[in-house]
Amino acid sequence: MSSKWLVKFKGKNPSDRFNQNFLWNNESVYIMDNHRAALWCWFQHLSKASKYNLFHIDRHFDTVYTRIEQWN
Repeated sequence: MSSKWLVKFKGKNPSDRFNQNFLWNNESVYIMDNHRAALWCWFQHLSKASKYNLFHIDRHFDTVYTRIEQWN
């Protein structure tokens, strides 16, 4: 077993869309203070030879007021 800090612990600080206070990994286990890195963690274990479908539902303040109509 090889455990490692991918983002070393920075203390009890707020984390947001730009900051990750810690990300620890041991094989397929990841522990983090903000789940915004979860998708990246999953990608580390996907096979490039396989096809996947991902459907993610999650409501955040930064996605509630989007300009999606203008982007299409």
